[in-house]
Amino acid sequence: MNPALKTNIENLGFLSADSFIYWQLTRYLHAKKETLEAQIRAFEEKHQMDYPAFETQMLSNSQEVFEQWDDSIEWEVLTIDLKQINEMLSQMEKDETILHNEADARIAVNEADFSETNHAENE
Repeated sequence: MNPALKTNIENLGFLSADSFIYWQLTRYLHAKKETLEAQIRAFEEKHQMDYPAFETQMLSNSQEVFEQWDDSIEWEVLTIDLKQINEMLSQMEKDETILHNEADARIAVNEADFSETNHAENE
């Protein structure tokens, strides 16, 4: 990591740059999750069903409706993205690298604890 960036983060009161990065990643993932969930809810309200039911209904139609196929593609991508975000958050919880608020990031375990997790994954 850039030494100046590391120093600036630590000068803000964070124990380590890693704790700041994990905190920001947690915030980003939760914000992304909320956005995806809202977009999925919009499709569920529009079609009055969840994605698996919509897909089953759409595939059973004898006529192809462009708008349905278009919605299906976008809805499926949103569903896949949400699943990936949830998996990332679950893995961070399991690895104990998830930091839910700034206070947690400021008092987080030291950089060596984060590094041990990262080294184990890279081996």
